[in-house]
Amino acid sequence: MADMRTVAAPTAMLFTLGLVCFTEPGFAQQPDTSAQRPDSTLSAEALKKLSIEQLMNLQVTSVSKRPERLSQTASAIQVITRDDMRRSGASSLPEVLRLATNLQVAQVDARQWAISARGFNSTTANKLLVLIDGRTVYTPLFSGVFWDVQEVPLTDVDRIEVISGPGATLWGANAVNGVINVITQGAKQTQGLLLSGGGGTEQRAFGTVRYGGALGSSVRYRIYGRGFGREATALPSGQDAADDWHLGQGGFRMDWDASNVNRVTLQGDLYDGRIAQRSAGDITVGGGNVMAKWSYTISDRSSLAAQLYYDRTHRHIPGTFGEDLDTYDVDLQHRARLGVRHDVVWGLGYRLSNDRVANSSALAFLPPQVARQWFTGFVQDEIALVPNRLHVALGSKIEHNDYTGFEIQPSGRVNWGLSPSGTLWAAVSRALRTPSRIDRELFAPAQPPYFLAGGPPSAGVSSPLCGDVLQPLLRAPQSGAGQPACSLPPRHRQRAGRRVLRSGGDGRVLAHQPVADAGRLHRAARSRLAQARQHRHVPGRGGVPHSRSPVLSAIVSRSAGTPGIRRRVPCDR
Repeated sequence: MADMRTVAAPTAMLFTLGLVCFTEPGFAQQPDTSAQRPDSTLSAEALKKLSIEQLMNLQVTSVSKRPERLSQTASAIQVITRDDMRRSGASSLPEVLRLATNLQVAQVDARQWAISARGFNSTTANKLLVLIDGRTVYTPLFSGVFWDVQEVPLTDVDRIEVISGPGATLWGANAVNGVINVITQGAKQTQGLLLSGGGGTEQRAFGTVRYGGALGSSVRYRIYGRGFGREATALPSGQDAADDWHLGQGGFRMDWDASNVNRVTLQGDLYDGRIAQRSAGDITVGGGNVMAKWSYTISDRSSLAAQLYYDRTHRHIPGTFGEDLDTYDVDLQHRARLGVRHDVVWGLGYRLSNDRVANSSALAFLPPQVARQWFTGFVQDEIALVPNRLHVALGSKIEHNDYTGFEIQPSGRVNWGLSPSGTLWAAVSRALRTPSRIDRELFAPAQPPYFLAGGPPSAGVSSPLCGDVLQPLLRAPQSGAGQPACSLPPRHRQRAGRRVLRSGGDGRVLAHQPVADAGRLHRAARSRLAQARQHRHVPGRGGVPHSRSPVLSAIVSRSAGTPGIRRRVPCDR
């Protein structure tokens, strides 16, 4: 079993600080609620009383990078509210994402999760962009997410916006099949002391301590610490899998309202964890991040925002693999309303990633250390052809990466408001996935004549209509051979006595996501029927169904303050 003394150090320090604050005379006061919450933030009690029509009026920011009503967005988007999270009983971010009917979520062992949108699910799923307060949670190793270290305190999360379909025009590469945007509360909404914890059979022990305070009249802050120990999973034989998972994490956030038009946010996290395994010693993970944001309101028709962050991650699997990743990212965004019909948002971005891998005889990346750069720019104009009724959004993102050079990701959306709570929309977009180190630089020792070769970025075109999303595939030439634009599991292709790993699959996904209200009973039924047909090609056998894509899934929940009822039904064909 891992040594919890090292793992829980950040949590212990912050817990002690919280107890010190508890002894101060001023602690007995209630949290400051004098300031009004933003439109997008409502209390749990208020949310429970809202009908489906009222919920559709909640504001979201992930679709257009500006606040807009949920019912008027030209995108298939779901919002997981604080009340949803509280009633679910979930204790981690991956568990909460099970509430999104447009995601496929599966737990693999004590600490690994497989999360994707529109099928192709695995622990290395690479077509979903995930952000936490605007910080991209991304590893260039496989263009995916290490979910075991995304331990966001759920008590601090305001909402989670989940978009189905391409979002690359505004958010960039990897937003091929969807975007997950985790938005936490401001420090003003988390004043006072919070203590929570528990224990059981699977989660042996877990706890969180958080304290929020004020420095003068314009600065609010919060600090937190959390830790947990999760029991090992069991093998089908009943034997212990020896994958106990322990992690400790601490962090802070500070919001400074410098003036009525200037706002500065500084926040960061630090974590350390250990995962047991049967041989070669425990797996160790660690890292941290710090982020600064600045927003400036030029006028009621124009605003400016900038963001800068540094992220470091460490992961070591004894005898197999080790990685240290440093990421530097800066973004600038400007929004302006031109006349009465045009709402323009544009931005520039730069990212530097320094990745260092410790190779072994089982797995290697050549070269072991690389520094990659991304330059991005985007613009989108939302045109009100008929104000408050018919809108068209046209835009594109231009990105340059060290693997494939310049890439263009355009998008066009039409939004027709049928009623205050009903919208008809359609969109055509192009999104791509930047090649990862696994695609281009993976080396697995083997006897000749075998070798591995990477490929170009994946891309997809999506044409959603009325919330029903139909995603055809495009094919691009590669050395005279057709390759699906969507990067699927590779296949072996015979070529003059040698084998080359290359993509060779295709897939289509058709989804329908209705939402119904039961009126006076205050019950909401949400369901999603997703028909996924994905194949991998095997020489001499043609197409073989892909086993990582559920064909049918459904979720039914009650929202009258009672625990949610959830049912997921996989169907094989």
